[in-house]
Amino acid sequence: MKCGICCQALLLAATAAYKIGSDADLTLEVISKKEIASSTSSQELSQRDEVQLLTSLAHSIAQTEALEVSQRLSQEILPREAFEGKPASVPASRQQLYFRPVSTTLYCVMVLTVQSMIVYTALAIARNVDELSGEMKVSKITDTLTAASRSTVYSSMLSMLFVACRMYVLATTQGLGEPPLWVKGCMVAATLGMTLQILLVLAMPLFTRESKSANAKAFSDLAGDTNDVHPKIAPHVFHTAIGKQTAWASQIATMFTVYGGTAGVLVGVVIFPAQSTKISAAVQCTCWLSVLYFSVYLILWCARTNRDYAQERYARRAEKIEASALAMSQVVRKAPMFAVVFLAARMRALQLDPPYGMPPPWAQLCLYGMTGALYLETISAAYVGATGTEAVGYYGIHVYRAKPIAHAVQHTFALLVYAGLVPVTAVIMIMKAHDGTTAPLSPMMKSVLLFSVLYFGVHIGQWISAFFQDICKKHFKVMQDTLLAAGVSITFVPVLCILFVACRMRALQITQQMGSPQGWAEDCMYLCVFATYVQVIACLLLPIFTNAATEVDADGNASYDLRPMVGAYAVTVVKYVALLSLHGGVLAICVAVFTMTPDTAHAGNKGRFDLWQLAQMVCVTMLITLLALSLSSAKVIGMAIKLGIESADEPLLGTNIWVGRAALSVCDGYVNVGGLVVDNPPAQAGKQWKSSCLMKVDKLIVKINIWRLVKSLGKEFQITAIVLEGLQLTIEKSYGTDSNVKQVLAHMEAQKEQDDAAKKVQALASAPSDSANPDAILPSPDVIVNLVSIRDIGASAILQGTPFTIQVGDLYFEDFNKKLKREGGSAHVAGDVVVAIMMTILKSIMAKSPLLGAGVKSARDAVHGAAQKLIDYVSVPKGKERQGNAAGEMVKAASPRAANS
Repeated sequence: MKCGICCQALLLAATAAYKIGSDADLTLEVISKKEIASSTSSQELSQRDEVQLLTSLAHSIAQTEALEVSQRLSQEILPREAFEGKPASVPASRQQLYFRPVSTTLYCVMVLTVQSMIVYTALAIARNVDELSGEMKVSKITDTLTAASRSTVYSSMLSMLFVACRMYVLATTQGLGEPPLWVKGCMVAATLGMTLQILLVLAMPLFTRESKSANAKAFSDLAGDTNDVHPKIAPHVFHTAIGKQTAWASQIATMFTVYGGTAGVLVGVVIFPAQSTKISAAVQCTCWLSVLYFSVYLILWCARTNRDYAQERYARRAEKIEASALAMSQVVRKAPMFAVVFLAARMRALQLDPPYGMPPPWAQLCLYGMTGALYLETISAAYVGATGTEAVGYYGIHVYRAKPIAHAVQHTFALLVYAGLVPVTAVIMIMKAHDGTTAPLSPMMKSVLLFSVLYFGVHIGQWISAFFQDICKKHFKVMQDTLLAAGVSITFVPVLCILFVACRMRALQITQQMGSPQGWAEDCMYLCVFATYVQVIACLLLPIFTNAATEVDADGNASYDLRPMVGAYAVTVVKYVALLSLHGGVLAICVAVFTMTPDTAHAGNKGRFDLWQLAQMVCVTMLITLLALSLSSAKVIGMAIKLGIESADEPLLGTNIWVGRAALSVCDGYVNVGGLVVDNPPAQAGKQWKSSCLMKVDKLIVKINIWRLVKSLGKEFQITAIVLEGLQLTIEKSYGTDSNVKQVLAHMEAQKEQDDAAKKVQALASAPSDSANPDAILPSPDVIVNLVSIRDIGASAILQGTPFTIQVGDLYFEDFNKKLKREGGSAHVAGDVVVAIMMTILKSIMAKSPLLGAGVKSARDAVHGAAQKLIDYVSVPKGKERQGNAAGEMVKAASPRAANS
């Protein structure tokens, strides 16, 4: 009997040792029969008391041995110097929070965050390559990555749901449990579905046909807008019907795995048996936010698809459903960041009181209140979208105007949501353990809090501006548009927060809750925070200097294409500093996640003064600054060409010149100018021009010899080639006034005579004193223009309201500088070049059209003579047919001549 009891006690001890130390073999070796026999010296114990004693002893031995094993492993894995002299042992309160090697949850979170950041980084690189290559149109790669980046919106919410599930299971099983296998399978399915959806978007351009029409939409526009997580299939034109069917089947399959996996994880959280603790408020609210978030985007996809295929009689209803879904999507886009704050509060409580730490009850009530208010705000937004009318949005934001009472209800719930953020954020910083002790915030937690302040600060500003417009009927357009532009800069802040959490979780898992990410990885977290703050602050401050709303590029960086050039250069430098810092930090953190080991999962010597680390930081800062200056110089050279062309407008031409965009191709060394428009001069005698402009140029390429400019120290500015393609010129003349071309030519000739006279006077006044005056004004840099090629010239004329077409060939000058010298001119600034080319174009077209010179009078006389003959024919008697026939012949002869003009 005693032998059986001893065996039962040994089995119980082994089970307890396995649960606590997860090293059953080692524990079985330690628990020996001798130790048990020595503890049972009393022969008077009953069998029941003996069983209780042996069982208690087995538990005690198992706990002791498990602690020794844990201490030995921690000493082997975590060296003493990793914790700045503190003993490398695991506190008793943390033994129950031991994470086994990389969990399925962490694998899924890392895959979701890393693939999202890869897409964002690839998109940023592609956009800047387009900009620095001088292309006017967005490349196909950039266009495809833009559509793919919309699918990564789900990554943040999915990751927070997985983390919430994992936290609940660990808390309720004292850190020893795992989610059921089928729940892990749901996590993997949802992650795989997101990956396949991104791949589907990237592969779709291979099977679709791009329209060649001028008004054709790009691939990213056909796939939807910034609110479409799932790409639209219907608007695309596929090469074959099978290709379209395959795309539909693939999208439905990926959506089934994403939404099915998400639902499975939610069900797993609900039915998982609560053992030591109930589900926390943070986890519950995160699950409810997930339900709201995914439901709204699923409704939006259904509404979009329904509208694409809806019959005409149901089009109005489909439009209202889509508007309602779009209005809801503007609200729920904040849900991932709310989940980040909720789980951050829970993680802080676990850090202070493991494994049952909870935020204070009042903080938990705030979590429930914020979640409920967000639900009500979403429902009220749906009503606003369904009953209101869509207003002009900014950066893809859909704005709806409804009854004031509907807006008042929505803004009230929004106020409750934002008001709850204050205590929840405060509790993370002031929370203490039960014994009154506290612990410093980790760099990850500090970064998440800084991101939360920035993210919700921008959204609160947007809410305030919308409140004034909807309720007070006061529209602060500059402020509202600037805040919406700043919102573009914080689009992927939730994904960054999840990346930081994943990196922190990885460090804790492999070090028994004692480690932290590498010191340089934590520095990169701060670098990403710095870069994002720089982007947002630049957006918010720029209107102070421009008196206009900030414009941002697709990456959320402020753009500035106005004078002075110093301001444009500074803004461009800030853009590239932020861009390099952000994506460089992201790549470094991704590398840290995959290269982290127990030996490196600590902050190292961070916090101590280290000259080598200081030198590394200085080198990295200098490298980023130099790259930013170089890339900014390329952008500013293109802007210099743009502003140089525009500077030759009213003073030199007597009319305005507009340039849409100018970009420098760094590799090829040319500036590509697009959208060049020359306005008509002011009309004379109260007449109005019928044409929209004097001249349009589809494409202007300016190739610069940058090396010669540098070698001459700015004294020689050589333009090796100027190529104009797609030039459209409209010559218009009304009765009793000069034509628009003649007015421009007259203004340029008069201005040239004034300049020549001024130069002669200046030369006579300064010639005697040049040798004696060392401070004489230095000559302007010479502008040398070599090749000038003007191709695809299309000219038309409007004479007395009647349009005519003029056939003009291409113009080609191998050495334009020689032509200038032969005509007695020279070029010292960009304006001189613009004037010379304009005069050449206008004079060449006038010379090649006989009806626009002296022939205009003869053509007019011919038409008038034919008309007079026609009048005579009508007024003569019927018998005189010969004169009528002669008049008819003269009209026929004059008509082709006028038509050719």
